[in-house]
Formats: sequence, C-alpha cells, structure tokens
Amino acid sequence: MKHTQSEHPQEQVMFKKNLFTQKRVLLSIAICLALILIAIALLTFGKANTKIPVSKKFDLSDTDKTVITGKVLADPTLQQGFAFDNTNNHIYMVQITNAGQKLGTETRTYGSAERSIKGDLTVTKLSADGTILGKMYLIGFGHGVSIGVEPVDTTAYLWTEVDAVADKSEPNNGFGTKIARFPFVDNQVLVNTDPSITKYTPVAGADRTTLNIDMANGLLIMRYRLNGTLFHYSAFNLAEVKDGTYKPLATVDQPKGLGVFQGFASYGSYLYLLDGTAYNLNTNPTGNTYITTVDLNTGLQVDRAMMNTEKSMLFREPEGMAIQIVGTTARLCFGFGSYRTSMDTRKHANIFYKDALIKGN
Repeated sequence: MKHTQSEHPQEQVMFKKNLFTQKRVLLSIAICLALILIAIALLTFGKANTKIPVSKKFDLSDTDKTVITGKVLADPTLQQGFAFDNTNNHIYMVQITNAGQKLGTETRTYGSAERSIKGDLTVTKLSADGTILGKMYLIGFGHGVSIGVEPVDTTAYLWTEVDAVADKSEPNNGFGTKIARFPFVDNQVLVNTDPSITKYTPVAGADRTTLNIDMANGLLIMRYRLNGTLFHYSAFNLAEVKDGTYKPLATVDQPKGLGVFQGFASYGSYLYLLDGTAYNLNTNPTGNTYITTVDLNTGLQVDRAMMNTEKSMLFREPEGMAIQIVGTTARLCFGFGSYRTSMDTRKHANIFYKDALIKGN
C-alpha cells in the first residue's frame, strides 16, 4: 500500500532529526578542515612559526664601537653591503663598479649609470684592520645591498644576488632576481653566466632579491619582493638551501614606516634592518639613520633606535649590515660611507658595531 507523509508522523520527525544531525556533523567536519588548512598555510608562510630557537637580541641602546674607519676600497664608489669571514678574519665589501674601466672581455668602458643598471659590483677583500687584500668584479649581479660569506677552510664562498634587472620604480639601478654562491677569486672578472656560479630560487616569482648568512646559527635569510609590492624576509636552513630544498622556517613582512632601506642582518631569531639617507653636518645635523629589530618568529617589530654614530663626518650615508663573531662575542655591525676629505668626495668605508645582548621575547 502507498503511504503519505501524514500517515507516519513519528518517522518523519525522526528523519528530520537525523538529517539535521548529519548536516551538523558535516558542517563541523568542514569547519575543522578549513581551520587545519588555514593553520598549515600560516605555518608554511611563517606567520605563526616558532621553528627558530628563541635567542638573545642586540641592545640597540648599547654604545657604538669601531671595526674600521676611513678605509679605501678597490673602487672609490660608495660602499654597499659587507660580510665577515669569521674563520679567516677577513671582511668582504661590495660597491657599484666605478666608471671608466674595461673589464675581462668587455670591448669598451662603461659609465657609472651603465654599471648601476647592469648590476656590476666590485668586491674588496680586507684584513681585519681594513687593509686591502684583493678584489673581484661581478658583472650582471645586482645592487649589493647585502651579501653573505660562507668560509670553507681557507676559501670564502660569497653569497649574493644575481641576474640583475632594472626595476620599474628605480630604473637607474639593477637588482637581483636569484641568489648565487661562488668562491672569491682574486682579480677575477666573474660574469653572471659563468658555470662556477651556483644559483638558487628559494621563492618562485620573487625579485629584488638579496640575502644575509647567519653562520653562527646556520641560517640564510632572503629579502625579496613579490608582485611588485611588499618586501618579505624568509629564513631557511643554509644546508638545505645548498641541497636545493626550500622550506622556510619563518617568513615575515618588512615593517611599514621605514626610511630608505640600506641593509639587514640576522642573528638567531632576530632580524635587524638599517634605513636612512646621507647625513650632512651642515644641512641635516640630526640625521635619520635607524636600526629596527624584528622577531623572525612572530613578525613583530620589537625595537627601533636612531644611530648617531660619528656625527662629525661631513658626509655619512648608512650602508650595509652584518654579524661579526670575535671569539665568543657576537657583534651587530652597520656601515657608513663617507667622503675622504671636504674637498675629495671619493668614498671611504666605515663599520661600527654593538655587542650587548639582552634577553629575547
């Protein structure tokens, strides 16, 4: 016999209850899956990441001390990034290659603007006291904002940006699109297509790439831009990057409100950013050079302080940061380019540091 709904009201009520319960269960499962996917995405991007052991951080109020001052580099142009070979006690500093030189297989000389757009860099190898020990030229690499050094016995492997392209927002400068590792070879002119260069692309689609090596903690930090907008920093295990494995331990955004970006360094779970423009005793007596501290595990800005170092310089432009290890002491180093004299605007290199560490967050 055929039944209508009204003939079995209790069954109909039970049917509706079961259907409602099933929908609630399915909805709960969907919500849980969505939360899991969000958590995975956050961990992958590094926002909720605590994979870097919490370390001490540098006290930005610490007194400034001197590494080197008034040193001549291989070229008279302004210093850019620098890094330390803490094993062999050397300093490596990069600068835009000077005009008027014909290098390697080049068929003509190039002007300053051409060198900058092409991303041609000069590397100067210095002793601990700033004496020139050698030089190397890098053709088509980038702007040299930050570099790294990985010592392997007595050989220094340099880590830099590579494959420079001119940027739409800064068409007069070439910036890297990948990162590179290669040995320092005195007097070599190294073109960016040379097979001795190992190239890496830790973040697909990134440009404006540059990096820092934290040898004390085995980390590589890459600064990069995505979609032509925001800058980010991703921390990787150095050994994994060398093996071609790109799993970020943390990724943070560059804080808003910085001045002109001039370099960065990392030590443990903290990132240090340098910003500012040229200081002039007569026209800009207070200066605008700052160091900002960022927690790599949370992305939060935890400190920011003005650097009044060596205000007596007639010209003092902030350029470059790096970590130096002397014995068991870590130094947060930051650089300034300066004029040689009031009448000679060729540049001198200068590096200062802070070494007081305080408890991290």
